[in-house]
Amino acid sequence: MKSNQPILTLVFFLILAGFAYGQQTVTLICNPATIDESGATAACYFLGGEDVNPEEFTTYASVGETITWVGQSTSEGDSIDVFMIKYQGGVNVFNGEELSGETTVQGRVERATPDDQPYKYEIRFKINSTGRLYKIDPIVRSR
Repeated sequence: MKSNQPILTLVFFLILAGFAYGQQTVTLICNPATIDESGATAACYFLGGEDVNPEEFTTYASVGETITWVGQSTSEGDSIDVFMIKYQGGVNVFNGEELSGETTVQGRVERATPDDQPYKYEIRFKINSTGRLYKIDPIVRSR
């Protein structure tokens, strides 16, 4: 009779590896029609944090996890293009002062943050990849 132990061990390690290398997406949603007159913090919010000031929005992540920042417009035909995550203060959880991309940005969390020193950053984005630069300063806490 054959043992299933090697197969069960393999399945266990594959599941464990999946948890160790997690991913999450942070979605910034903006209304392009009101962003110029009301400013980015009044015209934008983060998915899952609709009732939170976007500059106080906190992303919780684990060391080894990849965070992807994407933008979404409330109006059809417009795009919110996230092109940079720029370190502002606290513990720098990523390798480098800036993470960049064309329309989305990805970063792998390398370090944990103490409770009193979250990673403070600036998310930089444009509407339809042209024109004026907008920015919001949210937070990442990692463990």
